[in-house]
Amino acid sequence: MLGCVAQAGGVALSDCQLRRGIETKTWAEAVTAGWIADLAYGWSDTVHGYVIYAPASQCVLEAWKAYWVLPRVDGLTLIAPAGAAAPKSLLILNDYEVSR
Repeated sequence: MLGCVAQAGGVALSDCQLRRGIETKTWAEAVTAGWIADLAYGWSDTVHGYVIYAPASQCVLEAWKAYWVLPRVDGLTLIAPAGAAAPKSLLILNDYEVSR
């Protein structure tokens, strides 16, 4: 689960990067490398239910909302692009364990 605590605006997952250890990849590169599934879930106030973003690159993280993504490896950190939101909005997938 991840969230965007920015006061306003949105952050597209396609504009984010993922870091694992010392290696950093774009969202698309991380999907290709098998780090994360290209799928996200979020709540929609419009349809009053959950929506699926497939590919996840179509998902725009809105302020103060939560989203679910599927990491396929441990220790990922999701990094919003510079200037996209306040510094507190660093999005972290911290030591998520995945069974295969």
